[in-house]
Amino acid sequence: MDVDKYALRLKNLKRKRVSLAVENRKEVNREDRLSKRSQKPAVYSLNEDQNTEEDDGGSGSVGGDSLPDRGWDISMQDYERWEDRENRKKRTDSGQYRDLAKATYDKQVQKIAHRFEDHGASNKIMKQRARNFNSKGKIVIEDNQQLVNELAQDLEKNASQRYAKTRKKLERRNGGETFSSTGFVNEKNKQFNEKLERQAKRREQLEEKQMR
Repeated sequence: MDVDKYALRLKNLKRKRVSLAVENRKEVNREDRLSKRSQKPAVYSLNEDQNTEEDDGGSGSVGGDSLPDRGWDISMQDYERWEDRENRKKRTDSGQYRDLAKATYDKQVQKIAHRFEDHGASNKIMKQRARNFNSKGKIVIEDNQQLVNELAQDLEKNASQRYAKTRKKLERRNGGETFSSTGFVNEKNKQFNEKLERQAKRREQLEEKQMR
């Protein structure tokens, strides 16, 4: 069975789990309504039924972050809409990172091009370099090794500056604790390692109690 089949099977199992959870939740709500009817006067029963039907129907709009807060008091349609919205949000976030990287690259290229022109490159030379066309009719410009090296240096400099800023933020967040570039990957790894240590200590304590 290939990866796609596993993914499809997992998705179907998730849907079945949600569907069963929704049905169980509705059954619990119905039992709660029946018990409340026996305790409250009939004048309150109509409003209560209307409010509960609106909650069970799930026809209203569901925010991308509000669905988990509602527990299992949702419909299958709400869950599918929420799942699609979350997937679109992830794709949008990754697209924004790609756009940011491309914008940074284009900005650096423009800076280098301006410096190249300031150094005395005439329009005539640039036009001569742009006379070649490829099979698709697009202009072919030969790479200038000096400009390529400058671009690489600028991108590396920007990456180092961003890393330094991020590192300072993490140090302030962790009470001034400093991290070496080789011994620390990111804060999530640090938290994960601390969690493993706590679990190991609890396991050792439990084993000691069982041995006594």
